[in-house]
Amino acid sequence: MGSYYLLAPKAVGQNTKLAEAYLSESISRDPLFADAYVRLAQVYAIKGEVQKRNQYLNKALEIDPQNELALDTKSGRCKFICASE
Repeated sequence: MGSYYLLAPKAVGQNTKLAEAYLSESISRDPLFADAYVRLAQVYAIKGEVQKRNQYLNKALEIDPQNELALDTKSGRCKFICASE
């Protein structure tokens, strides 16, 4: 649900508060789910919280250094679906 609320266009339901809540819950349930850290980093990027963005993106890469979503987000290429930052 966190990814849905993050990636949905604003006109049909994007809600960064709900995305943050669901993604934080995902991390608390599975602290090794690297994609949740990446999506939460994208939430913080949208909110302009660069330090938190970097913290969560780095944590995702610490968990899985080859995580394609994390590497894609870090590079800025956005080959995968990315949130509007």
